[in-house]
Amino acid sequence: MPQFYMNQQSVTLLKEQFEQLFPGKWLVDSRTHKNIQTGIPEIDFGILHGISRKRITEWSGTFSSGKTSVLRAIVARWCAANMQVVYIDTFDRLRASDWAFVESGYSGAVPLNMVPSTVEEPGRFWVVRNLKGPKIEHDALWSVEQLIRSGMFDILIFDLGGNLSISSKIAARLQRSLEKSRTALILLKDEDFESNANSSWGCHSRFSFGWSSSSIHCEIGLSGLVSIIPSIKTEMWKEGMTKNIEVNIQSHVSNCLFTHPQIPDRRTPKA
Repeated sequence: MPQFYMNQQSVTLLKEQFEQLFPGKWLVDSRTHKNIQTGIPEIDFGILHGISRKRITEWSGTFSSGKTSVLRAIVARWCAANMQVVYIDTFDRLRASDWAFVESGYSGAVPLNMVPSTVEEPGRFWVVRNLKGPKIEHDALWSVEQLIRSGMFDILIFDLGGNLSISSKIAARLQRSLEKSRTALILLKDEDFESNANSSWGCHSRFSFGWSSSSIHCEIGLSGLVSIIPSIKTEMWKEGMTKNIEVNIQSHVSNCLFTHPQIPDRRTPKA
């Protein structure tokens, strides 16, 4: 009697064929979660395969470690790909001039190895802010849950700052809401590079950022050296697997060279 041997790829293809005949019956749960590409090859083709929809991703690092610069470049790319992105600016920390043109695909500083994108039908970038008062944590979490349930957004960024935290109960509640949506939730946190491994609840994947001292990128201007930019070291984690990469950032032209007036900065002073 002949024996048939099928590798994992063959089984996957067979399930996809059955899925076309009987939708929702054959594909396992992990295959139904489409990943969102970031444009950075080390992230999109590594252990993470991008940012997962219907899942919680942690994006953490020390204050001024470059995590927001990398995220802003990725958000600009998402908007250029006609995606809807919303940012919960819990502590009013966003600087308007840095984020004013992300809908047009511009973010200022960008990773040197980011794949360029063209804007055909741009998406929208939304910001929720002015969450003040004694119930700021409650109001922020309520906003996150309602925005997920609305089903309008591809990516939701929740700025936790250095004060807010997510308990296991809240993480489970947010995960239940995500499973009924198409949204990818990113938790943006100010946290030490070494100490964030044991402080996350319900995260499907995690990014840790910090400045690297081993690699420095220099830019030359008309009269010589104009900027020295260290690389951003990034540790990626998913399901027990880790990988370290370095992201080189290309600086943007100083705003003082433009003739149009500056966009007013309405964020509150940082402590």
